Amino acid sequence: MDNQKIENSRMQKRESLKDKRQAKNLFWFKFLFKLLELVHMIIKIIQTLLSA
Repeated sequence: MDNQKIENSRMQKRESLKDKRQAKNLFWFKFLFKLLELVHMIIKIIQTLLSA
């Protein structure tokens, strides 16, 4: 019975670590996407300034 409890807590720890890693990856993905949007916007602004 105790072994089962220990195994369950290990599994939960492993799952929470996996969740944290996924959350971190999602955060970086969103961050990079926002950065890309910002760069795109800056390029558009520069293009309009050059064409004016």
